[in-house]
Amino acid sequence: MAEKFQGQLQIEVFTPGVSKLERWLQRLEGTFQILDVKGEARAPYLLHYIGPTAFDTLCDHLNGIEPATQSYVTLLSKLKELYAPATLEIAENYKFTLRKQQAGEDVQSFATALNKLSQTCNFGTYHKTALRNQFVFGLLNKRTQARLLETKDLTYDKALQTAVAMELSEKSTQTLHNQQATTVDYIQASKKPARKGTTQKSGREGYNKNTSKKNDGQKSSSKKNNATCYRCGGEHFATKCQYTAKIKCNFCDQRGHLKRVCFKKKPVETNQIEEILQLEHFDQRDKFYTTLQVNNQSIQFEVDSGSAVTIMEKEEARKFFKGEMMYKTGLKLVSFCKTWIKVEAFSDIRQGMDSKTYNYTWCK
Repeated sequence: MAEKFQGQLQIEVFTPGVSKLERWLQRLEGTFQILDVKGEARAPYLLHYIGPTAFDTLCDHLNGIEPATQSYVTLLSKLKELYAPATLEIAENYKFTLRKQQAGEDVQSFATALNKLSQTCNFGTYHKTALRNQFVFGLLNKRTQARLLETKDLTYDKALQTAVAMELSEKSTQTLHNQQATTVDYIQASKKPARKGTTQKSGREGYNKNTSKKNDGQKSSSKKNNATCYRCGGEHFATKCQYTAKIKCNFCDQRGHLKRVCFKKKPVETNQIEEILQLEHFDQRDKFYTTLQVNNQSIQFEVDSGSAVTIMEKEEARKFFKGEMMYKTGLKLVSFCKTWIKVEAFSDIRQGMDSKTYNYTWCK
């Protein structure tokens, strides 16, 4: 409810429980100053604009004295006693320290509530520091709280600005994720229209058949789409490759493909892999031996297909090749197990195998 004051201003009637008496009186005093209403002339206006509810309460507490006979200062004092009693500082501080951000309450509303509670705590010069501390301690978002706790020389204004910015960023990110999830759900829910000439079967049997056909179709389509790109080697068509025809090969310096799919590279020889049906330990099997004709002598050798030279012990060489010319050598050999083998000399021999004769160099 509002009424015009001398045809120029509007004064709202004081409503207990809705308006704060102190703030309503501040507005009323401002109106008195604008209209140059002074002294006891303010008392009739005060009694009129406090409204019927507050007027009845005031009359009940004046012990039968007419309010119109009281001074303006007395009326103000009585109204403040009824609707703005003095607060206990310790109790207000206790309520201030208990105030935390509630679920669903935004950061700005939480800061406003703290400011309101701090007005009656009599913090003095400690006001901003107390606000900063309670604001950080009472934040609901632990990520924002951790960010503020590690900030050096943090002020209340900086803490509020940072918390509001992080809250807006988090809300924007969440909205974006929700939009993406909605788009994905819509695509998955869409169905292709049925072809002409087909009828939809009802019941479990029809559902199972349609499902199996759909799965078979997906398998066949996945096989058909198993393409290899000649530009990069990826599993897609070249028309959908991220590389264009301007890319340059680092091997042949030609454009249109990468080095890993270059046709001019020598093919890498690979060993064919065969399935092993039986395993045995090398230390539990017999060694492979063969008998060769060496300088018209039948000598049994152990087969080692990975050896670069043929090796014989000194005693065996003296036994089979008496009188053969031996040559000193500085050749150094290493076995498969990384063991050094000392070589004293080598000789050229004639080896017979499969009715043929070969010339070899052997060491001892």
